[in-house]
Amino acid sequence: MNQTTYQRKALFAGIVGASALLFGTTVSAQQDITKLGIEEMIVTAQKREENIQAIPISISSLSAVDIERRGVNNAQDLVGTIPNMGGFQPPGGKGNISISLRGVSSGSPSNLSIDTNVATYVDGVLLGKMIGTSLDVAELERVEVLRGPQGTLYGRNSTGGAVNFITRKPSGEFGGKITTTVGNYDLWSIKAALDTPTLGTAGEGAGTLKASLAAQTRKRDGLQDSLTPAIQKDFDDIDRQAYRIALRWEPTDAITVDYAWDRSKLDERAAVVQTVGLTPLALSVSGTGAVTPIDRMTALNGYIAAGDAAVNYGAGPLAAAAGDPTFTRWLNSAKALRTAFTTQIGEAGDRPDEGTADSYSGTTNEVEGHALTAAWQFDELGVLGNVEFKSITAWRNTKARNLGDLDGIDNTIAPGGAGALNDSALGAMYRLYASQASFPAAQLPFPRASMAKLWGLIDQYGGAFFVQDAKFKYDQFSQELQMVGSTERLHYAVGLYYFEDEGKFDNYRLAAVPVAPIGNTAYSNDTKAKAFYSQFTYTPPILEDRLAITFGYRFTGETKGIKYRYSDDGTSRGTGLFVPTASCSGLSQAYLCVNQGYTGNLSPTPTYGNKFKSDFTNNSAGLTLAYQATDNTNVFVRWSTGYRSGGFNGEIYNNPIKEETIEQWEFGVKSDVVPGTLRVNASIFQYTYDDMQVSQIAVSPEGLVTSFIGNAGKSDRWGTELEAQWSPTDTLLV
Repeated sequence: MNQTTYQRKALFAGIVGASALLFGTTVSAQQDITKLGIEEMIVTAQKREENIQAIPISISSLSAVDIERRGVNNAQDLVGTIPNMGGFQPPGGKGNISISLRGVSSGSPSNLSIDTNVATYVDGVLLGKMIGTSLDVAELERVEVLRGPQGTLYGRNSTGGAVNFITRKPSGEFGGKITTTVGNYDLWSIKAALDTPTLGTAGEGAGTLKASLAAQTRKRDGLQDSLTPAIQKDFDDIDRQAYRIALRWEPTDAITVDYAWDRSKLDERAAVVQTVGLTPLALSVSGTGAVTPIDRMTALNGYIAAGDAAVNYGAGPLAAAAGDPTFTRWLNSAKALRTAFTTQIGEAGDRPDEGTADSYSGTTNEVEGHALTAAWQFDELGVLGNVEFKSITAWRNTKARNLGDLDGIDNTIAPGGAGALNDSALGAMYRLYASQASFPAAQLPFPRASMAKLWGLIDQYGGAFFVQDAKFKYDQFSQELQMVGSTERLHYAVGLYYFEDEGKFDNYRLAAVPVAPIGNTAYSNDTKAKAFYSQFTYTPPILEDRLAITFGYRFTGETKGIKYRYSDDGTSRGTGLFVPTASCSGLSQAYLCVNQGYTGNLSPTPTYGNKFKSDFTNNSAGLTLAYQATDNTNVFVRWSTGYRSGGFNGEIYNNPIKEETIEQWEFGVKSDVVPGTLRVNASIFQYTYDDMQVSQIAVSPEGLVTSFIGNAGKSDRWGTELEAQWSPTDTLLV
């Protein structure tokens, strides 16, 4: 089903400016938070410090003051704040986000088998998947958003751009702050930070050691009322925490070693799921074996028409079943579901204030990371000039669980009564009524004499459940070595990069046990990637040194593997029917039977252990001509390429996905028209894709409709951007 979710933001009742000064020391950023204006922003988008207006890249940045003023805690909070940036967070996948830059998005953020189109970094460490990328980050100092392919310096999976979160480093001054926020819907948050004094003396002994600690928590009641409070409290609440410990050791004036530990987590109820449209069913064409999609509502109306014909006229394919005592329940359930579909789709344009759930819908998401960054600076190192050698070593772990009602429809069926039974179940029962077919293994001996037993099982298991229980586990390790330097006319960055990850995904779906497809999927995947990159910016001795030429190149080689550990049938497409034995009683036991295979049968028999592996390589490059037309105006022309990794679809067994490549041409202008008062940046760009990765619909030989990522042909798109800031006074910024 096509789904959407709505989110209401709580209006702040007030902000308690509780920057409580601890131990008599102030945090300087807090002193300037009421002062507005256009700041001179220094960023590190090209591995070195530069003024944001001097970089020939379309980039936006938020300072610490901007972050606090706008309430930015995570990637989701950037949506609507950064020009040409969007994002999608699924209603049942809190903390996961698919970021979109210039309309280039990444697909489902809760899919562990696909890669992002927009690379997300925290302090130079790539977050390998979209799972957990929108959890809160404690002590943000700056956010940088680069639009357009960044294949040279940022590598694979940055065809849309890159987002850098930079955290505050220890100051070495003893002090701290506490900030609290309150609002309606019982919103409250507390942020606390503490800096220790510097230990040791610079240039003596072991050098100096600084530390900082930060913690924050946010909570808010749900925004949407629950009509099933016994199962689900109010929908779309907030319950998040983030922690960070940072250490900075400077054994000499030239060497800096930073260690950071961070942990972020959430435990939140999902937003209301509202059905806005219906994906198709698929039926085999009689005599040909071909599979043809059919509209879901058309199929449902067909069931109802056949049922009415059987009851009213004794005619049609269900005529022989009309006398069955359970037949009326089935027909009334079909009509109840049609009413539910019609009602929800008819209200799809409205913002829901309430909703229902047949099972608990919510997300737990937790990320932990360790990063060690060592930098060694040389003022003059022969022909290399001023140079810095840097090593970034990082490990991160993510665990998440999404529990959810997949259709947002009240499917409750009272024992002996009717309800909006899932249409997959209704279709299976239609075929049973029409053909007098029987289930395997003789647990449910048909024909009609045992339809009552089947309905008894539906009543026993709740019958109405159309839910999922998806579990994610993801580990990644990365190592990067950089050499960044400059001479009189040359700036350069050269690096080596290594990345590996392992993921594990288990998705258990129950839909009206025992007659509907359960659609279970489990797989493990892994990646190993290596890269070399370099970028050089040369200022020739012409045009009064106003021209700069930048060339960059990156080679990437990677190996990807996947193991389909479990699926419901031989094609790994998930159409098995669960037929419980007597020991599988109650919903919890049904979960055990389905998920662990203890007792019960699946038809067709599941397939285990299919393994696949593929190698991918890519060469990305970029060439930029930048010209400083005036002291406050820069223009640039940029050609660049990017690369999105190939791989495998985790939830559907098919051919590997080819890598996606992109080529960009961009012309941009950056101008401080009135320095400190009016800034205007604009660009026009054109993209050309090869083997673009897009979501497609497939139909299995068993008639199951599912979506997967596949490759399209060439694709072209173009667009324009305009970013303007006007600050006529120190207290007004537009």
